[in-house]
Amino acid sequence: MRHLESRYHEPCSLKTLAGLARLSPCYFLRVFRKVTGQSPAQYVMIARLRAAANDLLTTRAPVAEIALKTGFNDISAFQCQFPQRVRP
Repeated sequence: MRHLESRYHEPCSLKTLAGLARLSPCYFLRVFRKVTGQSPAQYVMIARLRAAANDLLTTRAPVAEIALKTGFNDISAFQCQFPQRVRP
């Protein structure tokens, strides 16, 4: 979880995360879900959206720049996810 929190803006595969934990991908996914209540992908998405929301509130950076900085591949993915998951 620390790895995901500090590197949410980087791509990371389930295989890589499982390797860091020294577990098989299947077992890692099961344990991660049990501990956090969500998948690693959901966990990363929430971390990215939290960082983006903070940047939107505290900087004057353009939305596209914030989206790319926080790990979204393109602005449309960000524009789709942000309003669905972040509430004012």
